[in-house]
Amino acid sequence: MENENINKLKEMINNLVCISKEKDLEIMDLKEKLKRERYNKRFDKKKYKLIEYENMVLMNKIKSINEKSNMDKDTFYVSFS
Repeated sequence: MENENINKLKEMINNLVCISKEKDLEIMDLKEKLKRERYNKRFDKKKYKLIEYENMVLMNKIKSINEKSNMDKDTFYVSFS
């Protein structure tokens, strides 16, 4: 009888250890996922800033072209450097 109880306890302990290992793996996966999301967020933010800067440069070029065209309406050409 004692042997059966000991075996049952061993099995329960083994099951708990397995569950614990599975949970540890889940936690590690979630940490990796969070890390990737944070990286993607930073990357998107940098990408947005770059696009914002490019947009500003293009708007300035358009503005200068408009000013040139207003100065000389007969000759109008576009020059992007």
